[in-house]
Amino acid sequence: LYGQAGSISVLQIPPMDLGQVQIIKGVASALYGSSALGGVINLVSRRPKEGQPEREMLFNRTSRGGTDGAIWLSDRTSKEWGYTFLGGLHTQTTDDVNGDGWSDIPSYQRVMARPRLLWENEAGRSVFVTAGGMVENREGGTIEGAVAPDGRPFEDSLDTGRFDAGLIARTPWGKSRVFTFRSSGLLMTHDQRFGESLEHDRHDTWAGEASLNGTAGRHTWVAGAALQQEGYRNKDFPVFDYRHTTTSFFAQDDYAPVPWLSASASGRIDFHSDFGTFFSPRVSVLAKPASGWSARLSTGTGFYVPTPFIEETEATGLSRLAPLGNLEPERGRSVSLDIGWKYRWLALTATNFRSRILDLLLLGDNHDSAAYPVQIINAPGPGKTAGTELIARLHHGGFDLIATHMYVDPSEPDPESGVRRQVPLNPRHSAGIDFLWEFEGRARLGLEAFYTGRQSLEDSPYLDQSLRYWLFGVIGEWRVG
Repeated sequence: LYGQAGSISVLQIPPMDLGQVQIIKGVASALYGSSALGGVINLVSRRPKEGQPEREMLFNRTSRGGTDGAIWLSDRTSKEWGYTFLGGLHTQTTDDVNGDGWSDIPSYQRVMARPRLLWENEAGRSVFVTAGGMVENREGGTIEGAVAPDGRPFEDSLDTGRFDAGLIARTPWGKSRVFTFRSSGLLMTHDQRFGESLEHDRHDTWAGEASLNGTAGRHTWVAGAALQQEGYRNKDFPVFDYRHTTTSFFAQDDYAPVPWLSASASGRIDFHSDFGTFFSPRVSVLAKPASGWSARLSTGTGFYVPTPFIEETEATGLSRLAPLGNLEPERGRSVSLDIGWKYRWLALTATNFRSRILDLLLLGDNHDSAAYPVQIINAPGPGKTAGTELIARLHHGGFDLIATHMYVDPSEPDPESGVRRQVPLNPRHSAGIDFLWEFEGRARLGLEAFYTGRQSLEDSPYLDQSLRYWLFGVIGEWRVG
């Protein structure tokens, strides 16, 4: 689904439904519009397999009081028709891990269901239809019998209802072209309580896209148009209500002049109902100069229009937030260089990336009103991020060893002083190592260790930086039947 209509955690998506995860690094507005200023994570669903009906059930219990039950059904009823179904029931009890009277792990009850229907024929035509619903009740804050520093209990709860539907249809258009139509919609409601503040809101979004792609000589191209509408309504704070409509036209061309060199150029024009016109280009060049070697250089620009929702307000609600002023949209650009090398069982990838965001949206103090102590502002300077990523994988038979290291240096202007600071809650160094051993075709053993370095903290009266820490994991699996 397009847009930012309400947040949903990756942990609310059972992995039984995932067939593949695709990641596009850097600014990707040229491909996906304003919601892709920080990159894209594309979760690709599993498809039904012909002649292989699948029935899977999962039951999980954690040491911290979490329980998960899920079911996955998939089948091809004929050569043309297939279906999948995912259902789940998840619960969690409140857990005050460090004994300070605050629920470090909130309690929740969640139920969800998602059926999908697929039709395709030998002529290349296909239709994919999906719908899904989720209801979740989550309660946190102070535990029973405990109070906040002001001497009173503090309730932090969130009730969520979510329904979405989508359609993808494809049909050949001549010998070398394919016409694709996509449409999706989402409706999400929230009942949130932050202490004495109660908020009822509704997010809705709808998007439709039509495109034509094909090949011509050494070119592979796609062109199309999209229409997207996003709305938000808050029953208790209607000053934050909005409805945005965006009309877009986009095109991309991949060109391979020689077998070892290819280039991709894409561009998108967005006509926004409230913030005007935006043009977002993106260029990528891929070279394979020698056997086992590859290098990709990518750069692009993008934008994000202001809404009441940034990371801090998603967590605390809108009751203390001042009405939005005349804010400018964020405009970003990024560049990255990926170098890969592969020889037999060993694969290495190194990435260097940089990004810069102008008119960065930050949460600052509002000195003009005691009733609304915070406000969203455009930062007095750009947000900057630079870093590197290293990935090494050794794969041989049933043996897998993966090692990673990430260095990130993000900085932004302080909302009050304008002096540059490290972006809070972003560790400079993080690393991980995973070992997986599969033997006899039915058993697997995994060991893993993850390191997180120091992070800059904000609003903490005790520490300016967090402590370093390690996380270790062990997993074993024995397959029967």
